[in-house]
Amino acid sequence: MTEEFIQVADITDIELNQSLTVNVDDIDILICHTSEGVFAVEDKCSHADIPLCGGQIIDNYITCPVHGAVFDLSDGSVQSPPAFEDLRTFELLLEDTSISVKKPFSE
Repeated sequence: MTEEFIQVADITDIELNQSLTVNVDDIDILICHTSEGVFAVEDKCSHADIPLCGGQIIDNYITCPVHGAVFDLSDGSVQSPPAFEDLRTFELLLEDTSISVKKPFSE
């Protein structure tokens, strides 16, 4: 069985410390370009179910733009309240400047 990756973006379209939301199988996925690499997490804060897009990215951390919860983009783990549940993460495939995300399975 082969793993299916879907091409979603080009790294040249996402400035450093910025993000881009893409929709794959009705899941909003936030692609984050950081100084530590490129990461993909569900674009939904686990605290208030609001988008993380637009949150401040420093190193491999993102801060929720509404209530200030902080998450580690590399593994989705919560770093600061008010959130207490980790973010769902997605595997990426980088080829040249192309970014593909592994097709998610519904949970």
